[in-house]
Amino acid sequence: MEVHRSDSSLGAVTQVVTSQPLQRLRDMLVHYPNVILYLCGHTHLPEVVEVQDATRAFAFAQMDVGSLLVFPQEAAIVELLLEDGSTEVGISAHKMGAMLAPGSDLASRVAESHAASFQDAQSRPRYSDWRDYSGRKSLPVFPVGVAKYEL
Repeated sequence: MEVHRSDSSLGAVTQVVTSQPLQRLRDMLVHYPNVILYLCGHTHLPEVVEVQDATRAFAFAQMDVGSLLVFPQEAAIVELLLEDGSTEVGISAHKMGAMLAPGSDLASRVAESHAASFQDAQSRPRYSDWRDYSGRKSLPVFPVGVAKYEL
């Protein structure tokens, strides 16, 4: 994502837009109907985006759980579920954080990190924070026959 600010450095965020490289990647992934999930990270901005194809149908989920090292210090368990005879793949994700002993030195450092992040526009989630996610995608007809995507 591209973060646009009111000045050239640390001014107020005026706009957040999908970067051209990310849009090209999304376009490429949408081109292939057998893509179900795109896991990404290192943005420190936890989000789930349900990407749609040209017909506005669900194409795939783009999921970023955040970062284990800095706020929000979270990870996720993600499962793809295919039941016998089903024509859909289920996507299930549950986000979790570190288990810290209350009152420990590490817990106080994490609390400091959380407090500092709320002062930093680049660390605050742009979208509502998520705990659980579930989605479903219809299976394409196999074998999938689509022309190669041209970069």
